[in-house]
Amino acid sequence: MTVREKRIERLKKRKNLSFSEKLELIYDKREHKEKLFYEDYVLMLLAGDEVAFEYKNAIYENVYVKKDVIHFCKTVYCNNTIVEESYEVFSCVKDLLNYAKIDGKTIELAWSEISC
Repeated sequence: MTVREKRIERLKKRKNLSFSEKLELIYDKREHKEKLFYEDYVLMLLAGDEVAFEYKNAIYENVYVKKDVIHFCKTVYCNNTIVEESYEVFSCVKDLLNYAKIDGKTIELAWSEISC
């Protein structure tokens, strides 16, 4: 077991992790292609990470254009061809989480159907 793997195992057993330790566990999940929880997604947004995920035949991604400007992008594919591209603009993570819609649902309500 590598030093990093040992550290991850220790972190998983601890309570009251710092923000950066929580992110470290989330990044490890992503690296191992484990399903992220909605709370993981929120923490990544708060860290300023650009996160992409799949829902049905579309890829959704948040892109930080500059401070106080987040684009929530949607790209729809059919047979590996882009058939639709769109985006919404939000001024903060809170607005993105409260007002961005996927099939009429907030990201949180759609999360169980999202591949990330």
